[in-house]
Amino acid sequence: RSFEMRLSFFFVVSYCALSKIYGQTSFACPPYSKGWPCLKAVDGKPLTIRVLFMDKAFVTSNPAAVAKVAAMGKPYIPGTTCDTSATAVPECFVFENWNGGWIGAFMNQVLRDLGVNVIALTKANFSAAASKVTTASSFTRCVWDVRFGNVDLCVGDFWETPERR
Repeated sequence: RSFEMRLSFFFVVSYCALSKIYGQTSFACPPYSKGWPCLKAVDGKPLTIRVLFMDKAFVTSNPAAVAKVAAMGKPYIPGTTCDTSATAVPECFVFENWNGGWIGAFMNQVLRDLGVNVIALTKANFSAAASKVTTASSFTRCVWDVRFGNVDLCVGDFWETPERR
């Protein structure tokens, strides 16, 4: 896919969260910018965004964390190991490591192309407010954490559902 296509996807996915957090009503470049600099904060520095990675085999995965856990002689369990504070390893919270799976590789490239600073999060970082949401779905909890302003972008294979609107 072309860079423009990937960029369009990123804006569609994250528009609401970023606009709420940064007070923007549009991603049109402000008058002082010339193209891409509009992806920077008001002070001219790259935006820092909080990205919650939904760990799922073949979709969004962290090969470095898998290797680290294997080196420790333990099994890596997608959707569990990086998602609980008791089993997560430091590699779980390094953005560059979330480059496995068809969505993980794609979004890793998009975020690197945009030049934003990424704070990598997992389900271990769900807020207390999101944890109180009555749902069995961690994907819905992630959407709610965006709504609560604790996360800027959830990366995983999401479906649009009534409870996520």
